[in-house]
Parts: sequence; C-alpha cells; structure tokens
Amino acid sequence: MPLEILINVFPYTCLINKNRRIAVMKKLFTPALALFFAITTYANVVQAEEGKNYVSFSGGVGWASDIDRTMTAGSKQKTLSVEFDNTFGFSGAYGRQIVDWFRLEGELGYIYTKVDEVTEVGNTMMPESGDEQFFTAMVNGIVDIENTTAFTPFIGGGIGVVYAKHNVDFDPISTDTSPGIDSDESDTVFGSQLLAGVNWKYSDTVTFEAKYRLLYVSEREHSSSFQPSGEVSIDSTWLQSVMVGVRYTF
Repeated sequence: MPLEILINVFPYTCLINKNRRIAVMKKLFTPALALFFAITTYANVVQAEEGKNYVSFSGGVGWASDIDRTMTAGSKQKTLSVEFDNTFGFSGAYGRQIVDWFRLEGELGYIYTKVDEVTEVGNTMMPESGDEQFFTAMVNGIVDIENTTAFTPFIGGGIGVVYAKHNVDFDPISTDTSPGIDSDESDTVFGSQLLAGVNWKYSDTVTFEAKYRLLYVSEREHSSSFQPSGEVSIDSTWLQSVMVGVRYTF
C-alpha cells in the first residue's frame, strides 16, 4: 500500500515503536499521500507525452528561527528560548508539467540542525546539547514565469506533514531547582512552505535550479523525560533554506 511504501522510505521509522505514534502518523500522512499518489496516477493513466513528467533533487543550507519551549513537571515550569546552528538539508520530488506555466509535484525532504544556545526567560544561560531533525512530505504547486531567455523564474507553495524529532539535553544551572530536560521525542504535525527561485534550461531534458524555501512547522506537544518526568510544549518553527538542484524531464 502507498502508506507502507512511504514509511519504508523514511529511515527514521525505526524510531516509531509505539502504537499511538503509528496511529498519529497514519492519520496525518493520509491526506498528503492521497494527493501525492493522485499526481503519479494522473501521470501514468493519461496519454503519455514526452517532456511532461520530471524528477528533481536539491540540497542546501539555511537557518532556523529561535524556538520557545515550555517545560512542565508537577508544579514546576521553565520556559526556554533555543537558538540553532545553520541547517542543512535535501529533497527529492516527482512532478508533472500540467500546462506550460504550472507544475504539480510530490516532494519528500529532510532538514537537520544542531542546538547552539539555550536561554531561560530572564537571560540565564544553560548548558545544552542536542539537535532537531525534520522529515517532510509535501504536495507543491509551482508557477513558472515564462520569458524569451533560458532563465525561468518561478514561485510556488506546498502543504503536507512534517515528522519532527528532537534529541536534546538541557541541564538546570547549579542553583536552580526547576526541572531540566532529557528528551528524545518526536511528533507528526502540519507543515506548509513557500518557494521562489529561478530555473536554467541546460537542455531539453536537464534543468538546473536555485531556490529559496520557507518552511513552517506547527507547534508540538508531548511527554518527555524530565527531571522529574513531565510535559514539553514546543512553539511553531520557521525554517529558511537556500538550495540548488537539478531536474530531469522525460
């Protein structure tokens, strides 16, 4: 089935070992998967037209917005602002040129970033370590702005789901009795993105592209291994990327 195929593609699925996580993933991934496989079905059942279907691959670097986390353990609560190092990531897509100026595609992607600095509200610095990983499944609509040159600007956007995983260890300062956090958790949430860039047509089948991506990941909540055990609430996240890639049309 399409769902099992996608799950097998993602290497992180070995981390999903609870029935509740699997149920949440199925519920949230189903709409994006339905749209994605509608694209592939459409491309296969209509009369074949050379130069309409394509695959693309891209990679690049970027940066993540600061993320506020509210940790609650019993009657104790701590709010932290987390800053990150630069991100890196990559993505692959399968799509179809619906008309000369519009493309529809299904895209899978990955973004990694490492924790750089953690500040408690009140500007108290805390020792920290950890990283964040984001696996994305998006359906994108892209408008090509055609002209008489070999360079074609484009704009677009997409919606889908994001599997967000963090592995972090934030320790309280020595005089602080509020909880620290030792967390290795994940959640699957809604995501969306905006795209803008330019294509350079190298040949009838090969096109190079450079693009900017702004990815939105909605807020997350889950249980976590605090000192003592408790809950963590993570605000929505914005991830910006500058990427280069290649598209093969067939």
